[in-house]
Amino acid sequence: MKKLLAVLLSLTMAFSLAAPALAVDFDFGEIQDAVGNVKDDASDAVDSAKDVFDNIKGDDALETVNSIFTLAKKLAKAIHTLVHTLADIFDFDCPFCDPTAEEEVVVVLPATPETLADVLASAKEGEVVSLTAGEYETITLGTLNGVTIAAEDGAKVDKFVTTAETAVSNVTIKGFSLEIAGETRDCGLLIDAAAVIDNLVIEDTTFTGPATYKSCAGIFGNNPNATLTVKNCTFDGTGYAIWSVAKDGFAALTFDGCTFNNIYSWVILVQYGFLGDLTINGCTFTACEDGISKNGAFAADKTFTFTNNVVADDCAGHDGKDSKWFELKTANAVVTGNTLAEVEWIPGAAQGIKSL
Repeated sequence: MKKLLAVLLSLTMAFSLAAPALAVDFDFGEIQDAVGNVKDDASDAVDSAKDVFDNIKGDDALETVNSIFTLAKKLAKAIHTLVHTLADIFDFDCPFCDPTAEEEVVVVLPATPETLADVLASAKEGEVVSLTAGEYETITLGTLNGVTIAAEDGAKVDKFVTTAETAVSNVTIKGFSLEIAGETRDCGLLIDAAAVIDNLVIEDTTFTGPATYKSCAGIFGNNPNATLTVKNCTFDGTGYAIWSVAKDGFAALTFDGCTFNNIYSWVILVQYGFLGDLTINGCTFTACEDGISKNGAFAADKTFTFTNNVVADDCAGHDGKDSKWFELKTANAVVTGNTLAEVEWIPGAAQGIKSL
């Protein structure tokens, strides 16, 4: 850090004292080399701060390391701005990007099974809570805003649970492998009807079931005000990928880029009270007994979107008895770019998409 400050001060003083001479006899290559060295020193400082941060596990050291990391970022930005200012003064092309552009610096908070509750409680918007190797059993989501919960190798979680006390906004759960047992309505993610859930994203996560039990689900529950996105996830051997029960559904539910394999009942089953838009895009379905079902009709102003999906020829259809894949009624359906058994597919009433 002292080296970085010395370089910054030396560069500033050199330009301040030599500016009149430089205006007459200016070596562009030398200045390019100088500013390049400054940028390298700034990058080294940031990398060093990251290395220190990654090696710190104790909660008591996190605040200190975060402060060092922030200082390094500010120094790097100051040097970056100085280089651009000098480029403007002496009219040469700066080799770096726009100094006004904010470079995202992600703060990673390592957690263990013993420290997870405290780390989650202290996590701030934009930070990543990284679960190191260990047995975490069931994780109950509390109050979180703009936080990512990510898994490192060896982090084992049984399931994620929301309760009436849960309040999450723009939260991402990423990179987990959740194994679901055979008990009735067991799941990898439990949604409570009274939780406050505003944009909960489940990403790059695998939900694996016992492959023989229809009453388990990757995601189970309901919440009429919740917005939920499931992105690049895999569901394998579950009764349902998602099973929304009772009289409430979700305000919005999206599956994007997911893989569904060996699903032994409906892949996506939402019940009468589902209130929102349902979007399924870029997903792959293989060996699935049934497709998408919405008990009761969609509200007139809500849209069912089924786009760019691939359905294999080993998917049985509705109840495994006929060629249907859907069981839903909607006034607004966007169904394009799909294939069934590798052939372009435009499903309609014969496959279970019914008009209101």
